[in-house]
Amino acid sequence: LSYADPSQNATRPLILAQNAGTLTTWDPIRANDQTSGYALDHMYIHLLTLQPDWSVSTDESLSYSYAVSEDNTQYYFLLRDDCNFARIDENGEVYDSGVMVSGEDVVYSLERARDPNSTPLHQTYSVYENLSSTEVVTDISVLDNTMTASGQSVREVLEAEGQTIGSLVATRDEVDNAAGNYQVVCCTTSIPYPQILNGLTFHGAGIVDSEWVEAMNADVDIANYDATSDQLYGDAVTTMEGAGYANHLSLSGNYVLTSMNDYQMNFVANPYIRTNDTERGEPIAAITDRLMSDSEACLSALRSGEVDYPYNLPETKYETVEQDEN
Repeated sequence: LSYADPSQNATRPLILAQNAGTLTTWDPIRANDQTSGYALDHMYIHLLTLQPDWSVSTDESLSYSYAVSEDNTQYYFLLRDDCNFARIDENGEVYDSGVMVSGEDVVYSLERARDPNSTPLHQTYSVYENLSSTEVVTDISVLDNTMTASGQSVREVLEAEGQTIGSLVATRDEVDNAAGNYQVVCCTTSIPYPQILNGLTFHGAGIVDSEWVEAMNADVDIANYDATSDQLYGDAVTTMEGAGYANHLSLSGNYVLTSMNDYQMNFVANPYIRTNDTERGEPIAAITDRLMSDSEACLSALRSGEVDYPYNLPETKYETVEQDEN
């Protein structure tokens, strides 16, 4: 996100407003309500993004490029190596974890997303019921021998954006794009299913920090989960301002949720992703998302300049806004 006058990006917080919901989790696969979904879309990076015209794109994503096998059952993604997970210290300040968002995290996130038993209160697994597996590809001949509908090999399509794949590596420690060492992830569907591309833009396919999430959830018995006593990764109570604040999020998206209260969520831009992207520019540095369930109050806030953009403006009020000189 950027202002028309980019000089305002660093100094003018963007004030959004949306319907207040029950914000219980920041684990992308455990949330399926609109209020959480809008935030989660920006808190975790994806293999693909959805554009305003509903097309899928690699813009602002973890992928340089993607390729689809001729039979529409295998989907290959060439991963960037310039994205790290951002975390929040006890003072609410964002810092670089030093952990690169990698193929291991993609595999973990998508395998977790498709498994209804991977976490208590899983809300999004049905989106991925036709995703049979996700894996890191280490045999470069697979890219040469798998053809796309255009008649090009998967490798040719993946390299079309200017990258040259010298070798495929299995782990984040081996990745070095400048030296030609890349990770490629393949998602395989049980039937020809190009709709999976849209599913990968959904917040449920957000890429989480695999080792961090596993460590946070290690002591929870998923089969006997008790919401009154067990604490899982992403529980929103830990991001609430006050005595219980202990923000344990590890985020890969455009914006980092630093804290929240009963009235708003507070975000700052993530400086640790796509650091080699020369076209990225400097995004708006801070976003406040007001939770306003009263549509009339939201309309008044928009007209007075208290809010820059509301998600929940009723269609019956469009004319009122259009006629307002502000």
